[in-house]
Amino acid sequence: MNAYKLLVVDDSALSRKLLEAAFETEGYVTLAARDGQEAMDILLTEAVDLIVTDILMPNVDGYYLCYKVRHHEKLRGIPIIIYTATYTSLSEEKIAEDMGADLFIRKPAPIHVLVEAVRKLLLEPSRPREVTKNPSISMEVMHQYSSDLVNKLEQRNIALEETRRNLEHTVQERTRELQRSNEELMASNEELQAINEELSTTNDKLVDATLVIHRQAETILVTERRLHEMEMQKSQHLLVKAYEIAKIGYWTYDTEADRAEWNDQTRKIFGVSPAYQPALQSYLALVYPDDQQRVKDDALRAITKGELFNVEHRIIRKDDGSLRWVHVRADFVQNENDARLMLGVIQDVSDRKTFEEVLLEYNQRYEILSRATNDAIWDRDIEHDAEVWNHGIETIFGYADRQISTATEWWKEKIHPEDFERVTLEIGQAFAQLRTNWISQYRYRCADGTYKYVLNRAYIIYQDERPVRMIGSMQDITGQKEFERSITAIARELSELIQHANAPIFGSDRNGYINEWNRVTEELTGYSKNEMLGKNIGLCIRDDHRQEFMLLLERVFKGSPLDNLQLPMMSKDQRDLIFLLNTTPRRNSEQQIMGVLMVGQNITELIEYRVNLEAKVQERTRELNEALRKEKELVEMKSRFVSIASHEFRTPLSTIALATGFLRKHREKISSDDFVKKLATIEKQVDHMTYLLDDILMIGKSDAGKIKTKYTPVDIETFFQQTAREVEESMRTHQVQIFIQCSVKSFAADEKLLRNILINLITNAIKFSPDQKSVMLRVTNSPDFLKVEVKDKGIGITPEDQQNIFSAFHRGANVGTIQGTGLGLSIVKKAVDLLAGQIHLSSQAGDGTSFTVTLPLRV
Repeated sequence: MNAYKLLVVDDSALSRKLLEAAFETEGYVTLAARDGQEAMDILLTEAVDLIVTDILMPNVDGYYLCYKVRHHEKLRGIPIIIYTATYTSLSEEKIAEDMGADLFIRKPAPIHVLVEAVRKLLLEPSRPREVTKNPSISMEVMHQYSSDLVNKLEQRNIALEETRRNLEHTVQERTRELQRSNEELMASNEELQAINEELSTTNDKLVDATLVIHRQAETILVTERRLHEMEMQKSQHLLVKAYEIAKIGYWTYDTEADRAEWNDQTRKIFGVSPAYQPALQSYLALVYPDDQQRVKDDALRAITKGELFNVEHRIIRKDDGSLRWVHVRADFVQNENDARLMLGVIQDVSDRKTFEEVLLEYNQRYEILSRATNDAIWDRDIEHDAEVWNHGIETIFGYADRQISTATEWWKEKIHPEDFERVTLEIGQAFAQLRTNWISQYRYRCADGTYKYVLNRAYIIYQDERPVRMIGSMQDITGQKEFERSITAIARELSELIQHANAPIFGSDRNGYINEWNRVTEELTGYSKNEMLGKNIGLCIRDDHRQEFMLLLERVFKGSPLDNLQLPMMSKDQRDLIFLLNTTPRRNSEQQIMGVLMVGQNITELIEYRVNLEAKVQERTRELNEALRKEKELVEMKSRFVSIASHEFRTPLSTIALATGFLRKHREKISSDDFVKKLATIEKQVDHMTYLLDDILMIGKSDAGKIKTKYTPVDIETFFQQTAREVEESMRTHQVQIFIQCSVKSFAADEKLLRNILINLITNAIKFSPDQKSVMLRVTNSPDFLKVEVKDKGIGITPEDQQNIFSAFHRGANVGTIQGTGLGLSIVKKAVDLLAGQIHLSSQAGDGTSFTVTLPLRV
């Protein structure tokens, strides 16, 4: 809703300013006019909601303004308040009512009464007063008002003339009396003159006698007084200078004479000229209307009771009408005439008030923000071993005490014993390296004795290379940790079950290319997993059964699993094998069939000796049943694994399917170069799927602590050039701009972990900058560290995602259709940690990303 617009009409500039200030403080928009004619000009061009007017003004007075508004077709509905003190009486109120005014408020009614009347008229508008449209009646009212006003002015002039004549008569009488008294005094003066001559002679002698004494005394007194005056002048000069520097005004106020004296700074604060005569009422007139009563009460209490006057309030500067805050302080002193004298100082504190308001708003925003994030925020004074927490210490961990006086002991009790040494070491390393940022994950004890996994980040403040303060936030990541452990355990369990199951397990995609080949299958066939992955499954099936088997697979691809399928196969050494298989479709997350998984049992011996081994049928049956039970368990584990990994396998499998379909359809026409390219595409996608599985296994091994670092010499130029080019050739979409500026040629590192870091960072940079043609790799070193920076100008990372970017399975909200597992940066972080390094992220959404890895320079 728009603010109401008020029109203030008064020929007094001061009255207009006061009314405008009062109304604008209440949120109204004000317009001002000096008389009724100027007001009418404004009303005809501006939309006004209410008029406040004085009566006696030049050109057009308040009554005639009412008359013109009420008889104007478009303006007659505007409420009008007459606010005046012009010889007012009940008859004037009656004239105002006749002219169409809604309210008549007689001064000295307080301004807040007028403000309240305006508010009521605007919120509950009454029906506009009906005024007569008979010009003769209206003019009669105006004539009556003019006659009354002229009569009053004439009566007042007559009274003033009578008073003047009385004063002249009194002055003449008093003059004659003074002349008579003067003649009598002159006669007495002749007698006194004779006596005075005798006294003069005697006095001359006394003067001569005391002259010498006076001269000596005067010399001493003048010297002492001069020294005292010089000291006083010096002190007074220093005091004045101090007041000027501090911009403090000082003043005195004689309470008996109601007279005040202000210095230049005081006048400057109030915006008044040197001619301004300050007194109590004139001082109060400059006080902001809402503060006037409070200031007046405090001033009168100080004057009547002799108490200290100490108050902060707002003023309206007289020169520009601006609003300022001042602090006034005064006390009573006794002057030479033993009168009551107040001595005070005044200072403009508007800047401090503004700062206090901003600080209050900042504190409120900080509290709201801390509650919105639901993080436990802490501030530790290292020197005094004290700590302060926000509400999160209670809402997350259940501790009511936010003020900790023994912070070291507090942390030692709360961090899990198995994590305490590691966390202490990490903090010590941060201090030793003068790092300003510290981050760690560990278990933290709650008030009920349970532990929660937390992510703790802190900013470290140093003084003379000594840590003095840490400010941090602690986030509960228990749910995330449990999810990571669950996913990793499932992936590890599925992989181990498939690989180590006591039954042959193998599978293929829809084109018959093998993508699963476990240990038992290796032992039975003699073909290793590396030999068979990516090969067609028909290569190891006997020729006379190959076509029949491929037809059966088509049924599985249509969603019909096959049980107890006898499959004749050939081993590497050309032995005949017969597997009894259960064949199940493999589906992706959208339930699309992407391949087949076969779990079975070697029944070669059973078939060869069936006639002569009837006694062993039951035993073999039990074995088969056990195998079937294991097969079902493996199928269930397979389904769980597929639900996690199939989404990421879908794209490479689709690519392989397209490539093999193309080869099958155009095998007669395709050139050898195109054939090689298609095979390269298939191999690339197989490598990609292997890379995805390696990522999952890498996470599992890292969490299990099974990765051991093996440091070997690494040639910096060769390693980084070759690895970057490998990624560049693999991706084939971007150029890697390489800048190696190192003063050393080699350093000691785990080459496998280092390669993992570099490949993941460059691959991510290329993948998440699809609209660019290049990414940058920069390698530099300092005496103690090797720094590797990978930078792109891609989609960037939002501030929200940056907090969890190194967490496993976390993907950014802005990645869109760009595929990925969310494991790459988690693997990078774990590899960097294993190499005792640090990784730093700098990114803005839409403006690219820069990752900087800092590793110890072991030569």
